[in-house]
Amino acid sequence: MTFFGGRSFLSRAVATFLLLGIAVFATAGTGFCQTETEASVTTVDGLMNRGDAAMQARQFEAARHAYEKAVTVAESLLAESVESDAVLQRYANSLWKLGELEVLVGDIDSAREVFALSMEVSARRVTLDPADAQAILVEDLNRLGDLELGAGSVAAAQEAYRKSVSVAESLRLLLPNNGLVTHLHALSLGKLGDAEAQLDNLSIAREAYTRSLTVNVEPSGDKSPSMLDDDILILWSLGTVEVRAGNLGAAHRAFQSALVIAEGRYPGTERLPQFAVRDLVTALVRIGEVQSLSGKYDAALASLERAVETTGALDATDPDSADVLLDLVESLCALGQEAVASRHREVGYAAFEHCTKIAEQVVAAGWEQSHLQFVLAAALANLGSLEEQLGNQTAAFDHYERSMDILWNVNRAELSNSEVNALWNFITRRLPPKRRVEQLKRRLKRQPD
Repeated sequence: MTFFGGRSFLSRAVATFLLLGIAVFATAGTGFCQTETEASVTTVDGLMNRGDAAMQARQFEAARHAYEKAVTVAESLLAESVESDAVLQRYANSLWKLGELEVLVGDIDSAREVFALSMEVSARRVTLDPADAQAILVEDLNRLGDLELGAGSVAAAQEAYRKSVSVAESLRLLLPNNGLVTHLHALSLGKLGDAEAQLDNLSIAREAYTRSLTVNVEPSGDKSPSMLDDDILILWSLGTVEVRAGNLGAAHRAFQSALVIAEGRYPGTERLPQFAVRDLVTALVRIGEVQSLSGKYDAALASLERAVETTGALDATDPDSADVLLDLVESLCALGQEAVASRHREVGYAAFEHCTKIAEQVVAAGWEQSHLQFVLAAALANLGSLEEQLGNQTAAFDHYERSMDILWNVNRAELSNSEVNALWNFITRRLPPKRRVEQLKRRLKRQPD
């Protein structure tokens, strides 16, 4: 049961809703079967399809023209006849598509206005098709919240997500045993938690995340693979809130639960999908960070070393995987610094060694961000300092020189000058004058005439 090019929540749950006896095209008495109206509806569908094709070709002006024309035709249909659900659905859908276009081209104000109008239309559909209209209204409110959050209007996002949760709760009363409705409710709660966390309402965020995990269950009591994927994200957010609140034990439990899910999703699979490997690494990194904050440096190193071993299955050329690797690099460097400061030198040394190896792996894959290079330089300098303390002067000076080479070529405009200068000054104080002169000569030889 798919609309003619329309966006219908029910089209994603055909079998379930058919069993419930809900008919999307229940249009008796609406005039939809009249030839002229049917032809106009087909015109709206054709215009939306034309806009979709233009979007795929990145012809944004052509897409805007098609979507705006679809909106105009739908409005004229509604002005000429009794409201029908089929026309209202297309009207809301064409507005939604236009709003997504405005987001893509960066016109946030226009997108906000179009989404608001789309939600008004969805609200008008509630008496005609309560289930589908409310489900789409939840999606639109979440999309508006995402838009506001991306624009930095966190309070406005919070308001949109709160409304979304309220509508989702009403929808669950209407369809208490539908898995997709349950998932939609859980998604809205998770988004509300994100907004509350950004507003430092940590207890409210915790409650929203916890409710999301509780709600996100199939009527049978099981969790589908997509629900488990969502749970991992919610558990990461919940753990982060607990860290901010100083509840390190609760944070550890949340991250550990995420790890258990990540480990159990593909039992017996020899080669995990990249996203599954990323989830494993991220969960281990978060656990290691909490252990480090708790002063459990040996346990933290064990968790992060396990993350390092897991990265062997990651493709460092993939942007998402590179982000996970950079996250691991920063966590290893932070552990090294904290361990050394707490006189756990062996842990610190191992952390810095892993940090440099993973950072070099990411750089070799073509990701030469200034921040990554700075972290690598800092790790090498710290290794040099530890080697010096152990009396290994030659190894120490080699690390210092490698660090200085990186700093020499880094784009300082993208970094904090004070941090770069502090590291540079530290290295130059540690290197003997003769080594500094030799390094300068080598650098001058490498420069083109």
